[in-house]
Amino acid sequence: MNMRTGLLVALLLALTALPARPGGACSECFPLESLPPEARAESERLLLMALDNEGLYTLAGGLKAMSSLPRLFPFSVESPDLSEIERVRQALRAWRCHGEVRATVHHFHKVHEGKRQAGIVVFHVPRMGEVIAAKQGFFGAFGLTPSADPLEALTTIEMEEQPIRLRGQGYLFSYPDYAVDWFVQADEHQKATGEFVKRKFISLPTYARQERGVVWAVAEDHEERPEDREFRERAAAILAAYRERRERYIGEGKPGAAALIRDWYDDGNGRCSPRHVNIP
Repeated sequence: MNMRTGLLVALLLALTALPARPGGACSECFPLESLPPEARAESERLLLMALDNEGLYTLAGGLKAMSSLPRLFPFSVESPDLSEIERVRQALRAWRCHGEVRATVHHFHKVHEGKRQAGIVVFHVPRMGEVIAAKQGFFGAFGLTPSADPLEALTTIEMEEQPIRLRGQGYLFSYPDYAVDWFVQADEHQKATGEFVKRKFISLPTYARQERGVVWAVAEDHEERPEDREFRERAAAILAAYRERRERYIGEGKPGAAALIRDWYDDGNGRCSPRHVNIP
């Protein structure tokens, strides 16, 4: 092997040792164009709903590993009409980006007056893995590991009784640990004594709601903690970035919600991933 060949081999070895950039071709990220026209229109509407509400904080950088959309689907347990749920599921099929984003309809376990409800949930898959890894002492008891399917994790926790259900959902929705602990303890106190624990709420805005866009309960005498401040500041930066993009992408004759999120995920070289979202 001559010196030139040796240098070339060394360069190739160095390049293959570099960590791969996440994601892949942007054409395969939120490919709403692949849907039939009616499903595509519904998917666009739902995506804008997610971005205008707390789903923004999942889709744009994973501040929240999981978010729900403000749309519920009640159905009779005895004679369920699931046509609307099926239509929405079809519309959500294109909410994907190289295995790092997922959205679907999920059902709630409890039945009230003969009806069960279903809702829409969106996952930032890498962030979900991080949450499960960080709380492996909790999630491991259910066989859930960082690579677990997000819907498996959510459904497993949904089927549990409180306080396990409250704690697990608090973690998955990415509320601060102290807030999850307090909420679980307050629920246990009420069950044991019948006394409601007074509380107040930390409330953060979304595009659609100035108040209670994202909210969690805290003690009545709670004073702001560093975790609250960090969450608030990160959310404010994400919302400001979204407002600027929304002005350019949403409206008559403009590219639309799918183009907005796809371009936001683009690293500038046509490679898309939610992990490319950089918020100042």
